[in-house]
Amino acid sequence: MTPNKLEIIISDVRGVGRFLRQVVAIFALLVIPVSIGIAVESAPMQWVGFVCGIILLLSFAHKSNGQHKFKTTDEARAFLDKIDRGEA
Repeated sequence: MTPNKLEIIISDVRGVGRFLRQVVAIFALLVIPVSIGIAVESAPMQWVGFVCGIILLLSFAHKSNGQHKFKTTDEARAFLDKIDRGEA
């Protein structure tokens, strides 16, 4: 019989940096191309913005968003100790 696989996940939700990066990415990859496409009446530019927006949403859905995965409790404990010391 094989042993159960252990995976420890610690979610890090500190700071607004991650949120600001997402806002800038949405603006740069979705809003700007679509707005330029509307302004110059360019359907291809609007489609570029649409496709970039879909790819962006898929990447946000796939992204771990600050999750740190560990295989052992010792690795997780070492990471928590780094957080306590202010190094992470």
